[in-house]
Amino acid sequence: MSQPSLVPRFVQCASTSRCRIGAVALALLLVPALLPPARGEVTGGEVPEGFPGDLLNQLDHSFQARFGQINLTRFSLEPISTIPRHGEYRRLLADGDEEVRAVEGLRAGGWDGAFRMGSVRNARVHVVRAARAGQPKAASDTIPQHRLYPVFAAPIHLTNPPSTRPQPTDADLLPGARDALEAFRLRGVHRFRIGEWWFEARAIPMNRKECLDCHKRDVDGSLQKIGDPVGIALYGFARIRGTESRKPAP
Repeated sequence: MSQPSLVPRFVQCASTSRCRIGAVALALLLVPALLPPARGEVTGGEVPEGFPGDLLNQLDHSFQARFGQINLTRFSLEPISTIPRHGEYRRLLADGDEEVRAVEGLRAGGWDGAFRMGSVRNARVHVVRAARAGQPKAASDTIPQHRLYPVFAAPIHLTNPPSTRPQPTDADLLPGARDALEAFRLRGVHRFRIGEWWFEARAIPMNRKECLDCHKRDVDGSLQKIGDPVGIALYGFARIRGTESRKPAP
């Protein structure tokens, strides 16, 4: 008496013309369930060896949670604790194990770090105005009604002592912000480099209906929805001089 086969029936019959199509279809249904969720596309340039991507993920996880939980009257850097609280040369006051580990890991790995928060609305005004420069303005155009404000706030230094190297200006960062907007449209992130600084831009999305009280429409008048980006979380990293050969912190 023959033993029953342990091979599933749909594999056994896959060699027949009638069953092959069904086997392929079932496999296509099963494979996505076995794979991890796809991450948004990473656009832009390459990052150097030892780039602190894992530490960036820890910081971003903590910062995004701060922006998502606090009840803000306006979108600002208020959720991020710094020393001093305001001013041009602020340093992150790490709050919680996740931020403490990330900051310690940056310094141990030989990295200076800085965080900037940017406005998607302000970036889009700059981008649209630049694209329409010299073109006649339509009567329905809402862009001229928006003033040109800086896109990014002053940096918050992530490491202590703070980096003394020059920080890119708002104008320097604008091309990267423009490309980040396109990456955000695809639910991705964007990387770029300016001098000694490597940057990664991530979206800060609207996650509550209260956000739409102030951000109901985009600069072109189109309606916005929960999940659309309202801010740019820009993380910048530069090697501390003399530590280029250091291995990344575990």
